[in-house]
Amino acid sequence: MSKESRKSAYAKKDDPNYYDYLVKPKIQGKLLMKRLLFILLYAVYSIGFCILCSLLNFWPLMCLVLVSTCIVVFFTWRYVSPEYSYAIEKANISFAIIYGGASRKELFTYHIKDIETIAPYSGEYKEKADSVTDAEKVVLVSSMDAYDIYYICATDAEGKKRVVLFEATEESKKLLRYYNENAIIVK
Repeated sequence: MSKESRKSAYAKKDDPNYYDYLVKPKIQGKLLMKRLLFILLYAVYSIGFCILCSLLNFWPLMCLVLVSTCIVVFFTWRYVSPEYSYAIEKANISFAIIYGGASRKELFTYHIKDIETIAPYSGEYKEKADSVTDAEKVVLVSSMDAYDIYYICATDAEGKKRVVLFEATEESKKLLRYYNENAIIVK
């Protein structure tokens, strides 16, 4: 396991048919730009707070600029500190985003038997995954340079087709193969 990825603390260690995995994305690209934008907005907020206090000639209130900025950072920084989680339990695989280690947003769940394709996101399989044009592409990996990126091509209960990229470990591949040996391609 890399230092960005770790087994979730909520994993049921005594259940061999349960697997939970957590991936922390590298700070690069779009995520880096979001973080820089948030830092810029925090600075603008602090400066704006000071300007407003000076325009109103209410100088004692300026002492609260640090406290109010810390409160704003506390409630907003989690949205640029995501972790991606996937869990395999009871023949289902579910994906979620955990913001700042505090709030969890469930994305979607698939019954593993209903998944059309589970394959490595490399070589000919990468071309096949990229050729699916009528599907939403969801990337839940630490970076596109990660070692074992796999993709799932599946349709949910509402009929929405998705291609989900995730980092597969040996244990998760073993469980996916157990529940749907016809759809998985293991390299």
